[in-house]
Amino acid sequence: MTTPTELAGIIEFQLQRLRAQNRHHDFEHLCRNLVRVRIASNILPATGPVAGSGDKGRDFETFHTYLARSLDKSSAFVRTAAADRVVFACTVQQGAIPAKVRADVDVICAAGTPVHRIYFFCTEPVKVADRHNLQAWAAEAHQVALEIIDGPSIAELLSDQDVFWIAKQYLHMPTALSPSTAPEQVAPRTRRTSIRQADHEMARAIDLLATHTAVSPEEMTPLDFRAAFAADLASLYRMARRPDIGAVAEHLGIEERKVTAYLSGMHLPSRTQVGAMVRVLADHARSIGIEVPPDLVDIPAWERKWRIAKKRGMQKILINKVVGPRRRTPGHGIAAPDEWHPEADGTRSGDDAGQ
Repeated sequence: MTTPTELAGIIEFQLQRLRAQNRHHDFEHLCRNLVRVRIASNILPATGPVAGSGDKGRDFETFHTYLARSLDKSSAFVRTAAADRVVFACTVQQGAIPAKVRADVDVICAAGTPVHRIYFFCTEPVKVADRHNLQAWAAEAHQVALEIIDGPSIAELLSDQDVFWIAKQYLHMPTALSPSTAPEQVAPRTRRTSIRQADHEMARAIDLLATHTAVSPEEMTPLDFRAAFAADLASLYRMARRPDIGAVAEHLGIEERKVTAYLSGMHLPSRTQVGAMVRVLADHARSIGIEVPPDLVDIPAWERKWRIAKKRGMQKILINKVVGPRRRTPGHGIAAPDEWHPEADGTRSGDDAGQ
């Protein structure tokens, strides 16, 4: 059995090979997924041209989330959401890392929104003295906190059982090297767990939509909730490597245009169609060798999200969870915190009807 130290050494070796294989983007994706688990959950990737300074040195950065102020810390997203502006830069460059750090920090701080903290990821090891000197320089020159996560540090982080899937995905690590988990460490999923997962996934989707559209959560309409549900469904579709729409429709026994409408948010599927679609996509992902985490195919959680997308009363309760405790103004009708209960799923007759 491979020890954690041996596993970290293997991962570090794989990280070092990324430059020779011209896989900077894989390293960027690896870092972004690691950040979501270990540093901050509210992350936006850079889009558009990245050559030169097209992304202004920002490979990805945090987005503002109202959930960071929430008193309910039962969600991993809420617990790890950053309240300030954090920017992340990644490089597979070998040699002259201090000069690369200074250049990237200068670019990041010269344009875009003000930054409170910068994380710099590299595959090369960085001396402790160099790290401290760079942190002191960044604080003095740009009044920004700087963290440097080098190859050995990344390798140690990736050797943990709960994030090893990132190493498998982007470094092609064999499953045989996966860290073992004692059976008692795996908590059973309950209906309450599914409900909490669904509520926070929908809250996160609404929060992200509000960030992109500059619309407050209180102004979200039923169409916005339908779009948020479709975004989650489309995310599962992308995870399954975008299977042929016709094949998905054939498995579901419906027309192709309906599958497209469900993924785009034009229409809301029925409750039974949601469960069937999730199973079809998960089965396809497994058939091509993708490991599907149990929480992604939790049917009760998907049904809960479907009910939220369908019922305005549940949407108002969820909005209240997003914005956190606040004084209710006349006419808004947003539920107060003590009116929330995770078992209040709003189930009534007719839940199985599609749109």
